[in-house]
Amino acid sequence: MIAICIGHSRSGDKGAVSVTGMTEHAFNARLGNDVAARLTDIGHPVEVITKYEGSNYTTAQKWLGEYLKRKNATLAIELHFNSADSPKAQGYEYLHHEDSHRGRDLATALHSAHRVRFAGNVNRGIKPIAPGGRGFEFLRRTPCPAAMNEPFFGSNEVEWILYNKETGRNRLAEAYAAGIKQFLGI
Repeated sequence: MIAICIGHSRSGDKGAVSVTGMTEHAFNARLGNDVAARLTDIGHPVEVITKYEGSNYTTAQKWLGEYLKRKNATLAIELHFNSADSPKAQGYEYLHHEDSHRGRDLATALHSAHRVRFAGNVNRGIKPIAPGGRGFEFLRRTPCPAAMNEPFFGSNEVEWILYNKETGRNRLAEAYAAGIKQFLGI
């Protein structure tokens, strides 16, 4: 099973907010369904996970890891967008657990597909995450290769407009689907 996990999915946690007030969770729940629709033909079940059980980050990620293990997930991505105090912060980055070679391969495939579809955007790279780092619990607790996707800054008006438009969101969904297919070798 391919798991498309929507970041900030525990009760009361909506994540960052874009310049227009849309939450990270709302944007990515829609995007996750767009990605899933593009993966229906590859012979792997796909599940979009929009609700995590648990009262805090660690317990929610523990629940998610156990859920993915029960479902025999073959890979997991967690969808996010960045936000910063500076409205000029920009770019995309993909995160993986520092010790996961297959997680790095997945992040690399996603990053590569993103770079092709958004060639002019600032490339912030592929980043290994160590204990205490952003998203570490998701990356550590998944029983399969995992990557966190940070495709743009919702606090940057130019990037938000680009990615929130239907054409931009479609290109991003295509990039994620292409990266997953590349990782799986199909």
